[in-house]
Amino acid sequence: MKYYIIEPKFKESLVEAEWYEREDGARILVQTLWRGGSFKLSVPETENEMKELLGDSYDEDDVEYYTWLPEEDDDYIELDDYQFEMLSTWDGCSEDYEIFKVEDEDEVDAITEALDENGISGLWDGEGALEGFDADYCYYEIHGGCVLTECDENGEPLEEQE
Repeated sequence: MKYYIIEPKFKESLVEAEWYEREDGARILVQTLWRGGSFKLSVPETENEMKELLGDSYDEDDVEYYTWLPEEDDDYIELDDYQFEMLSTWDGCSEDYEIFKVEDEDEVDAITEALDENGISGLWDGEGALEGFDADYCYYEIHGGCVLTECDENGEPLEEQE
């Protein structure tokens, strides 16, 4: 197995998108813009490593369609398209909220106000207008290209080990 660190090429081009959902179908999308961050990509070199990495989703008929590494000049990279593990993110620059499937404008205003006052941590506390929202899904996007650095299984760059 080979491993690579992937980082955004430019500052403030890493987006974390987190979905929260309530039993009645109401949803909140929280998008955090990070100044930077890094992830470890796993790239199998053998069919056995592919089977091990993909588990039940492995399909030998589709092997040729799997993409293991993005191109460094790709303008948009969604990390869910790869086998990744977060190493770090730092310095959140902004948080944006979108509210879906809430018809009552007063409730939308209450949710927006609670998020503005408490930020995303208000969803973890689950009090007041944010009560009942649970984490549903999270994904990461890199915009404007990336930098790939070969690393070991612990995410340590190989060039630093020489």
